[in-house]
Amino acid sequence: MAKIGFARGARSEGIAQAEHRRPQSAREAILEAAARNIARQGIQGLRVEQVAEDAGVSTALLYYHFESRAGLVAAAFEYASEQAPSTALRLEDDTRSGYEAVRQSLLAELDEDPAVRDYSIVWGDVSASAVFEAELRPLLRSITGSWRDAVAGAIERG
Repeated sequence: MAKIGFARGARSEGIAQAEHRRPQSAREAILEAAARNIARQGIQGLRVEQVAEDAGVSTALLYYHFESRAGLVAAAFEYASEQAPSTALRLEDDTRSGYEAVRQSLLAELDEDPAVRDYSIVWGDVSASAVFEAELRPLLRSITGSWRDAVAGAIERG
């Protein structure tokens, strides 16, 4: 079984290196760059200018898509959450038994794939930051509840 990696900056690969995903739009490129930056430097170390540079866009375009740094952080958290392997539990056409779906999805969350680790780091950093940043709490509560409901639904199916 693989372990979750929470150390920042130690990976040679990461979100940008994920072979199966390529940004489809400037917005997605910004979200990937923001998630990668959060995984490397944490929310406190996130710099909008660096995200724009890494995404290959201007800061004006970044602010066009995301009104503020806080909006960017929230959107990057939502994006990272949607990339998690357990989102497969929400698929209505999943033919696996509930047990097998939960087992495979939760084990995939522990995968050593650098992108999976980076998204896990984003989740952990947002969770930790929500202790001090009240504006993150409703989003964290909502996304965590959605994940919990998906797992519970698959368990009920099983």
